[in-house]
Amino acid sequence: MSVTVFRLADAQTSEYKYIGITESLETGLSRQAKLYPWMLSAKWKIHYLVAGTMRDAKKIAKDLIRLYTPIFNNQAPPAGDPEGSGEEARKIREWEQSLPWEFFGEADFAQAGQPEQASGRLRLGSARTNILILAAMSQGMAGREVCLSICGNQNQFGKVVCQMKKKREGEIVFGKARHMLHILRAGCEAVEALVPGTLQALEANSMSMGHIQRKNDVSTALYMLQLAGAQVIPVRKPAIKEEGEGRGTLPYPEEGELIAYAPYEVKMAGQEGLRGSRMAALAVTSDFVYVIYHMGDRNLKFFAAVERKTDAVLQVLAGSRRLRTVLLGKTQMLDRILKNDKAKKKMEKGSKSADLITSDMNMWFVPTDDFLSAAVYLQLLVF
Repeated sequence: MSVTVFRLADAQTSEYKYIGITESLETGLSRQAKLYPWMLSAKWKIHYLVAGTMRDAKKIAKDLIRLYTPIFNNQAPPAGDPEGSGEEARKIREWEQSLPWEFFGEADFAQAGQPEQASGRLRLGSARTNILILAAMSQGMAGREVCLSICGNQNQFGKVVCQMKKKREGEIVFGKARHMLHILRAGCEAVEALVPGTLQALEANSMSMGHIQRKNDVSTALYMLQLAGAQVIPVRKPAIKEEGEGRGTLPYPEEGELIAYAPYEVKMAGQEGLRGSRMAALAVTSDFVYVIYHMGDRNLKFFAAVERKTDAVLQVLAGSRRLRTVLLGKTQMLDRILKNDKAKKKMEKGSKSADLITSDMNMWFVPTDDFLSAAVYLQLLVF
């Protein structure tokens, strides 16, 4: 049986970043996309050639790794001229150019389909990778309901958790609060190429098991936006930065494109004015900036003064675009909001008095009894 050697080049930079070997190219690429999270970090141009035997393929791959020094081949030596320089290097490059490469096509392993096509199993790369990404972006934890939805059923979820435990990538946290999946060091290392700064946050104790409800809110909001077609992976979207006077610092996506940011990404851009906000995610289009809150199945605690300050900060970031506030919650919470209107009371939160969500707060309510239905509602709202 013939063996295929393939190379992955970043579609934007044309830099070769991985050399691989497989017996079946399409199946092998799909399998590796599930195993290696870094394959979601770019859109790839794929070239391949057919080698006679596995021995021939390994020799070709070894020489190509020495030539390209691709960053995702762990055995790659430091960058520089292969085998020294001069005549020898020229011969190696001529050999590479003489190889019978064929173009397989372009592939984006992080491309999400539409919610109605997902059948409850839409995910990035694999269930394991998707969960680790959401846990890292939520500062350490992902909600159990989110993990179950990604895996499709309880049995598959159990298998994924066992796999993570063996690799020391994650663990389930039990207790009086919600059951959550907590990311560990190996999990942070696995998605560092996709969520830069994860290991640094781990060292700073930002990936701890504290603030469980808050991290459940963030992971749930990000997952629903992902299902709605938003780009959530940090390395696949533009960073929040200054783009010119009068335009704020949030990027302007193409028409019909949706980009989602976690709260920590906004704070990393120097926006400390968001400290204390209950915002669970930020969704950006070419016309609007959506401030997402997650109520779930409980009365959300917030401080009106903090959220007003958050709106002021976000409006500066949004530039000429308008802000829209979206509240995600279970259908039964609509009745709770109406009761809040009548009560006109405040909940006690520690030594402070927290405000209640009421119907006069100019929020768009999206029911979240079912993840896929919620994603469709979000699509109708933002597009």
